[in-house]
Amino acid sequence: TNPLLRGGVPASETVDGFTLSPTKGPANTAGTHTTITPPSPPTSGITFTQVSAGGAHSLAIGSDGNTYAWGFNINGQLGDGTSIGSNVPVRVRTPAGVRFTQVSAGYDHSLAIGDDGHAYSWGQDEYGQLGDGTRDYHPTPVRVTDPAPNTTWKTISAGHSYSLAIDNHGHAYSWGRNQVGQLGNGSYDRYSPYPYLTPARVIDPAPNTTWTAISAGDYHALAIDSDGHAYGWGSSSFGELGDGSSNTQSLTPVRVTDPAPNTTWKSVSAGEWHSLAIDGNGHAYGWGYNNWGQVGNGNTGTNQNTPARVIDPAPGTTWTTISAGHRHSLAIDNQGHAYSWGNNRFGQLGDNSNTDRNTPVPVDDLRRITVTGITLDRSDATPAPAWNTGSHTWDTTAPAHPDGQVTANIHWTLGGQPQPDYPLTYTYTYTHQYTLPKAGSIPIQRLSGGTLLLLTTLTTLTTTAHQLTRRNRHPARHIQPTA
Repeated sequence: TNPLLRGGVPASETVDGFTLSPTKGPANTAGTHTTITPPSPPTSGITFTQVSAGGAHSLAIGSDGNTYAWGFNINGQLGDGTSIGSNVPVRVRTPAGVRFTQVSAGYDHSLAIGDDGHAYSWGQDEYGQLGDGTRDYHPTPVRVTDPAPNTTWKTISAGHSYSLAIDNHGHAYSWGRNQVGQLGNGSYDRYSPYPYLTPARVIDPAPNTTWTAISAGDYHALAIDSDGHAYGWGSSSFGELGDGSSNTQSLTPVRVTDPAPNTTWKSVSAGEWHSLAIDGNGHAYGWGYNNWGQVGNGNTGTNQNTPARVIDPAPGTTWTTISAGHRHSLAIDNQGHAYSWGNNRFGQLGDNSNTDRNTPVPVDDLRRITVTGITLDRSDATPAPAWNTGSHTWDTTAPAHPDGQVTANIHWTLGGQPQPDYPLTYTYTYTHQYTLPKAGSIPIQRLSGGTLLLLTTLTTLTTTAHQLTRRNRHPARHIQPTA
């Protein structure tokens, strides 16, 4: 077998290749139906166990235990010790002996929790968002200052120039920029936006509040308490706090309006000016700014100041993961399928288009094999191969070609990325078709002995068949014996 290739690099394992059926057809004749059966998609040697999307960079934890980053890097947010961007994953330079168990990508900085329980940060630090007590940018991870001795962290979230975290006691902390109250500490500093250089407690909405989830958006924050109630603080310019307000802000946590009695929440995610959440039944909700349909309720241009149900792509859909981006939204259903909606100017919905969506659409499968064409010798098959949903094959027709064996080159993509042609060497045979000449069209002296033998045999068979036909028309009469 020939190993499939990805971007010119052999896959991590050899897999069975493409196959053709049938493997032969008439020479000099176009139109023979040809079926191309693709192989199972290859898998990478390293898979990602967690990913996080930031302003213009991404973070991921690999199955090998290392942390990877890619994208924009002018502020060192990739954590590889440089300020050079990368369009492929590069290793984050983690502290010696530490592996990261959780990562979060902010607008231009990054956060992580190590297997030692400590929080780490790197990238831009103009507003103290790294939490190390300085305003110095760092191209590799540095330790976030602990608010108390023996502090360990459970959850972190990086926003637009500020950071949030929950410690091992369930207390919420914040640090960094606070121009609209997004730190939740009861104040805001529009004209002095960077005094919070280390973690400080978020004000609890009630005594003994503990938190289980937290999310930092651009200018607002969301969290879930141990009772399953959702809260928001910071900007509510477009209803993103979900408490029914708009054109305002809250300096401390306010309760998100429940869409139904006894609603509890499993997860929340804060975007630029919109919010997303999953309730205890697995239903997705959105609220806030909706100019591109990022709320997902089927409307575009109408803002939502309380939670509205995201329209399910199919009856009975439930969701396990949800994420609010800058102006778009992502979610994963209980079957592991990814969906997206909202702004799609730069293709961020991943649906192979640039069309905005106000309801969830499937994200294109990164491991999907698409056959874009097939060339037999030097002739392209037409029309282009078409996907057959029932048989999971690609259908086309073979072009005309003289008799003989030819190589079939399969043109294909993996996850939308063109791959080197897959050659099926001398696997298709064009066979010559012999036909009898019409009577009188070829002089008898030009026929070979083999042809005369063939004609004689055919003549004999024809005569015999004629005699049998006449016999069947006049069957023998049987005389019945008399008594």
